[in-house]
Amino acid sequence: MLRITYIISSILIILAAGIYRFDVDQKFFNIIHTKSKNNKNKLDRAFIIITNLGSVVFITTFNIVLLIILYNTHFKWSYFITITTGIASIINTTLKLIFKRQRPTVSALVKENSYSFPSGHSMVSSCFYILLSTFISTIINTHLVFALGGILILLIAYSRVYLGVHYPVDVITGVGLGLLIAMISLDIYAII
Repeated sequence: MLRITYIISSILIILAAGIYRFDVDQKFFNIIHTKSKNNKNKLDRAFIIITNLGSVVFITTFNIVLLIILYNTHFKWSYFITITTGIASIINTTLKLIFKRQRPTVSALVKENSYSFPSGHSMVSSCFYILLSTFISTIINTHLVFALGGILILLIAYSRVYLGVHYPVDVITGVGLGLLIAMISLDIYAII
């Protein structure tokens, strides 16, 4: 199951490069964001809630709760998830400072101050939720958690474009990099 995630992350990164290279990023953004303007107030609140599930505040709080709850029973996992998510966040901030891509110039439904590429919500939440899904699957022994985690990751990524704060290539690359960081970390975790 986890090897499939390597393949998916690679495909997403290649897809993002193709979208950027062939200059269709703005066209995809316009299609998605136009839909958001047509559905004003119907889906806005739902996507704001969804996007907050990928925010730094939410994921940091979730990690602290995991550390407290899992400290006695799953100490190694709790620190592993927290440290890996922190590394993904640092890599994201570094990449934003390297690429310095400006955000879309539309009236966004949420306020953001950092650069656009790659999407931090998409990247860090992808890393976090795939690690959390992996951990949960070791306890309840089902792959259903990967499907639920995957749906949440896709919804968070889509919400960033819907809300007008990212281009599609930002979120596609973010998801791909987040999954890649998670997979590399899981390989390291297996060795430790």
